Amino acid sequence: MTIAEFNKNGGSMIMSGNSDKIGICAECGSEYLKSTLEMLALCPECAHILYGYENCQHVFKDGKCMKCLWNGRHSDYVQHLLNDEN
Repeated sequence: MTIAEFNKNGGSMIMSGNSDKIGICAECGSEYLKSTLEMLALCPECAHILYGYENCQHVFKDGKCMKCLWNGRHSDYVQHLLNDEN
């Protein structure tokens, strides 16, 4: 799905161009913009927690980050890692 298709289907994020593809994170199941990360199978949040990649500076609107589309959820495994850090 492209950004244009996302917007046509009622998405709240506004971006120009059709080159940004939406993927599904293999870890948490959230949608994310593939262009926001080099690691194509993970959203920026999971890639940051699992592998130390730079994270998105999330700005949420209507339950999704307007920059990367992450829905704010963590998988059980990632949540376990976050709990262990604290």
